[in-house]
Amino acid sequence: TAGNILVLSGTATISAGVVVQSAAATTYDYALNVADGASLNVAGTLVSAYNLPKGLGGSLTFSARQYFNTATNAFTLTGGTTMLAGGDHTLFPGQGVTANMQSLAIGPAATLDLGGTTQLFGYVRSPNNNAYAGSGGVITSGTPAVLVSRAISGTTENFGGRITGPVTYIQASIANTRNFYADNTYTGATVVTGGALQLIDEARLSGTSAIALNYGNLTLSNRGTLDLGDRIPDATPITMRGGRLELLGRVNGLSLESIGTVTIAAGVNQISNGIGSITSGINASDLTLASLDRPEGSASKVLFRVATGTLGLIGNAARTTITAAPPLTNNLIGPWAIASREWASYVPGLGVGQLNTPGFAGYDATALAAGSNPTQNVRLTAGTTLTGDATVNTLADNYTASPTVALGGFTLTAAGGGILLATGTDNTTATISGGTLTAGSAGVGGDLYLSFLPYSFTTNARRAAISAAVADNAGGPVRLVVSSSDDTSTTQGNTVTLSAANTYTGGTVVNAAQVVLGGGVGTVVIPAGGLTLNNSSVTMLTNAGQIASSTVPTLEGGSILTLVGANSLAGVVFDNRGGTATPTLATGGTLTLNGGITASSMNVATQATITGTVDFAGAARTITVNPVAYQGRTINPWLSSLSIDAVVQNAGQLTVTGGGLLRLNNSTSTFSGGYEVASGSGVIVNGSRTPATGTPTAGPLGAGTLTLGANSRQ
Repeated sequence: TAGNILVLSGTATISAGVVVQSAAATTYDYALNVADGASLNVAGTLVSAYNLPKGLGGSLTFSARQYFNTATNAFTLTGGTTMLAGGDHTLFPGQGVTANMQSLAIGPAATLDLGGTTQLFGYVRSPNNNAYAGSGGVITSGTPAVLVSRAISGTTENFGGRITGPVTYIQASIANTRNFYADNTYTGATVVTGGALQLIDEARLSGTSAIALNYGNLTLSNRGTLDLGDRIPDATPITMRGGRLELLGRVNGLSLESIGTVTIAAGVNQISNGIGSITSGINASDLTLASLDRPEGSASKVLFRVATGTLGLIGNAARTTITAAPPLTNNLIGPWAIASREWASYVPGLGVGQLNTPGFAGYDATALAAGSNPTQNVRLTAGTTLTGDATVNTLADNYTASPTVALGGFTLTAAGGGILLATGTDNTTATISGGTLTAGSAGVGGDLYLSFLPYSFTTNARRAAISAAVADNAGGPVRLVVSSSDDTSTTQGNTVTLSAANTYTGGTVVNAAQVVLGGGVGTVVIPAGGLTLNNSSVTMLTNAGQIASSTVPTLEGGSILTLVGANSLAGVVFDNRGGTATPTLATGGTLTLNGGITASSMNVATQATITGTVDFAGAARTITVNPVAYQGRTINPWLSSLSIDAVVQNAGQLTVTGGGLLRLNNSTSTFSGGYEVASGSGVIVNGSRTPATGTPTAGPLGAGTLTLGANSRQ
């Protein structure tokens, strides 16, 4: 049919087994219109590739799963109550990761009751994308439910309705900003795994129990119709993994916001505060954190930023204060805390500020001298040459022309663990060469935070090159943490090159950085001890073998590991908690994996991918693919956590386990061991290869046998 379904009174039912489908030759929508006081129960199946609106004030219940709008159009609710009662994902959201999904547009007179289910949509917006409070309806549930939204285009989405009840809201995006305009009182968690969520005009998250920013942004904007001082509850904890929290102060106003404990769990996190204007009137913005926490052993970092003016001044300025004031060591919050392009300090009443800001402590020296000065914070503005071993607390080089810190064969020890290279100048390279870098104290070691801050976000050739070797401190293990302000969501070009034969043993963490491995033939730049990428890229240039073969790299968020030539690794782990870039292992040549593969995801916007050629050394291996899930609830049962686009060769039986989906996407794989798919897990076979004669010798499944366990999926 290309017509409508109209229920004028009483209760109507589309029975189980009945399929209502739009005519294949038409491109028309069909509508479900249920009059006031009437109800429609859909126990059968509606199928359509086009928009499906629900109109009038009656009630609509979907008591079975539906497959209407299999394209990327909208389910539009203009009135009455619609209940999802067909279990999790009552409404089919569409497949794939390269196109938008079915969207939800809900008008002011409409209510969507999730019925305790998990439901995924594409866009969630007001009809016609209207941008004001009251332009949308209500999304609610009487029992705990999860609402997931995923959009991949750059269109701004506007929702002027309300989400209420025990609902957890998860937002995934590639390049979108969603604006909330009204008070959303839902009591579940708020999780942003990509893109940005902005609270503006009357918008609050007044009931949310927790906020997680996983490589996603939350903006509290007072630059709309209202300046509100309590957009999120004062006691609500915020956990950040490469996230950004931003307060935008009102022009000619004093904006205030108090939030709960902020935990920086992983990656580089940004806490930004900006006044409305620096030219006239009263312009101040005060953001108060209950406390700033950092898990034991974390390699996370935080950048305190200010959109306009200087952070931490009296009067017309932005101030970020912390009620449980952080302890300072040698005037610093830590080598993991930076204010714009300087080390971050803290003064009660003024909050966070840069070293050398009026009212804050200053740097201790402007020259790097030989000798032991373990409490000194040294700030350079150019290059220098060491004349002997040197120990300082931290070193910062804030430069405008390309500097070289020449170690002259000596050792530079950052006792406090921090080296900072920062610039605002294009076509510059900061170099540290000719000696050894280490951290902490002798026999103890510690983390060495190498922070590169170009703040460019474009290909402007702001680079750093570290050819000095990083080593343990007299037997004390050192962990190298390389961080930047330009992660994999930016264009490539502002890189940190590591090229030495490093010997540190504490492991390597790359946070929001683009790292290039430029070692020579036979040089191991990333030694044994582990390699973790947090929304970062690591690219091997020219020579293979620059990562120790015992390494099991972990790629979190939208991380990208690119190899060259023939390499060996002990396995690989994908932990896709969020981000906008596709998590990718690109083997370049042939990668021999002497272990298994594990893939987990809670990001419905991207899918981890392996490209190139993977060799399993003739052995049986396990590929663990967990469902795309949040706290045990599957949020996209049709999306694979991992796609193997690579040729698979020289493998015994490959066992697929974990309960999720594995996508096999190369028709030239040649291994003969076959796949065994464990109970509850599944494979998506994309493509095939038919030989001209005889038995197939290649295909997505290789040339072996596919064995499906009970309740497995293909």
